[in-house]
Amino acid sequence: MSYFNKKKFTMRQVVGLLTGVFLGITVIAYASTVTFTAGTTISSTAVKGAIDSNKSVAICSAQVWGVTLGASNTDINSVAITVPGPGMILVSGDGTFGVNNSGLSWQADAWITDTSGGSAISFAGSFWQGVPGLPSGFYYSPFHNQRIFTVGAAGTYTYYLTGKYFTTVADVYYSNICAIFTPS
Repeated sequence: MSYFNKKKFTMRQVVGLLTGVFLGITVIAYASTVTFTAGTTISSTAVKGAIDSNKSVAICSAQVWGVTLGASNTDINSVAITVPGPGMILVSGDGTFGVNNSGLSWQADAWITDTSGGSAISFAGSFWQGVPGLPSGFYYSPFHNQRIFTVGAAGTYTYYLTGKYFTTVADVYYSNICAIFTPS
């Protein structure tokens, strides 16, 4: 116990520990799901079988390497999921903000929406800001967002990881977006 009283953990160690915990929870959650590959045809029988056996349906987009954010809402990545009936859809999106700083302040935001180019709901996204006076150079910051949507009927639903910049142009690298459906 005295080890923990003397040792201060670095940010890298804390992030590594939290990543391990998150991955462990994800593996446990996915152990009871049926996963379909993005871009492939899914038979209604397979989806119905997954729901009938009380399993969730999950789908992820292809990773997008780089998108330059605009001064207005810009779609970064999207995912479409077909569901057989009412339930909830957990949508998770992540990526890495990047900016080539020239000593100015900057701000980049990202969020999940169900409308292409849609606006963020209050306090439901990632926000990254740099202050004036930072040395010139490239800066990067990872982000992750989640949002739950309720659907009342069978159909195909599309969700977007969307963002924008303020002051200085920003990019998003290595973005992913996934949707997990759970029947109600």
